[in-house]
Order: sequence, then structure tokens, then C-alpha cells
Amino acid sequence: MRRQTSRVSADLVRPASPYTSMEGALDAIRYARESRRPFLGTCGGFQHAVIEYARNVCGLRDASHAETHPTAPILVVSPLSCPLVEQSEEIVLQTEEN
Repeated sequence: MRRQTSRVSADLVRPASPYTSMEGALDAIRYARESRRPFLGTCGGFQHAVIEYARNVCGLRDASHAETHPTAPILVVSPLSCPLVEQSEEIVLQTEEN
């Protein structure tokens, strides 16, 4: 999701994996990285940022996520094993006013 105002321009990839389009999420993350745009990846968004970096910077083309592709040859994200599975909370981002 992109949000633009006169003061803020950034990319956010939020929780909710598996995404409808994993490749779409990875493309958005790659665009943010290559164009040096501010990027926030929360939960699944951060996990997919790790996958994008592994594939496109480290050259690990088969890097994947154990929850969505458990038989992939290179797993860079393991299944979530903490008590936060299926939990959600509201996140509020604020800017400091000068």
C-alpha cells in the first residue's frame, strides 16, 4: 500500500501473509529498496523483505518461506512459533510536529 501526502511518501507491506500475490509483494518491496524509498514491513511484510533481499541482493533465487513453501530448496524464514500466531493489534504511526 502506498500513501502519499505533502510530507510523507513511503511503502508499507503489512501483515496478512500469505498474500494474494507473493510476487506482487516482493515487487513492491524491491521497488522500495531500489528507489531508496522509506519502507515499513510489519510481520509478514518484514519476512517478505528478507525473502526479497535474499533473492535479489544475495542471489539466492530459490529463497522462500517455510510456511508457504515448506519444500523449497532454500528457506530463509521459518514458521512462526511464538504465541503471536493469529493475534492482531492496532498500529498507529505518528510524526513529530515541530
